Amino acid sequence: MPDKNYNWYYNATCYLGIKEQDSFLLSWIGPNYTNSYDMKDISKRIRNYYLKQRSSSANNSDAKYNIDDIRYWNYSKDWQKIENNRKIQKDFEEEKLKNSENEYVPK
Repeated sequence: MPDKNYNWYYNATCYLGIKEQDSFLLSWIGPNYTNSYDMKDISKRIRNYYLKQRSSSANNSDAKYNIDDIRYWNYSKDWQKIENNRKIQKDFEEEKLKNSENEYVPK
């Protein structure tokens, strides 16, 4: 439970998304920050992580570039994950069309 001394608490994370006609394909790139009582503090923490710490961490070999580096938008593994998710979703949708008997029909 949130601290009763505060009226609000904030959670933050980061997603990459691609708009496709009337929908978005989202991919979580984490991490999550939860239960902060100061919006400015959590905003500062998430900015610091994505613009400074992420690419400098020895534990994160996937994150070669910060999101403010132009190379990130062309070479990041995050975008490869989105493309993989897109393919999985497309395959799933095609499989649903082929197997309509598996549809859930509410009573």
